[in-house]
Amino acid sequence: MNATCEGVVVARMSRGQRECMIGAHWDPVFGAVLVVGDGGKYVEVLRDTAVLLAPCQEADVARALAGLRIAPLLHGVRGEPAVDIVALCRLAVQVGDMVHAAGGEIRSVDLNPVMVSVGGVVVVDALVEVARTAI
Repeated sequence: MNATCEGVVVARMSRGQRECMIGAHWDPVFGAVLVVGDGGKYVEVLRDTAVLLAPCQEADVARALAGLRIAPLLHGVRGEPAVDIVALCRLAVQVGDMVHAAGGEIRSVDLNPVMVSVGGVVVVDALVEVARTAI
């Protein structure tokens, strides 16, 4: 393999109370499909996510999150404070809106993990796939 390195990324370490994920992709039948839920290294193992069609509202995302197994953890448990669910919902809506507005030019967005804490959200890792025609 003849791989070359054109640079490095140096980023600040970020911690949060909970690792969540937000994803979206363009489906040729349904349009923008949004996924929210438990994230981090256990996303494939625990599979605690909800699917919504975008565009949607923050209240729709909040209802979807409330139906997950991790919902009690988001609201605080055993003395832990509740995380900023409003910020998580807002970010999810923005991702869904972005993919919807792109009309297929953005194939997928994967934000995982999204660190959620009392004071907001921090996207730690992001992958955006664009359609070949968009390049």
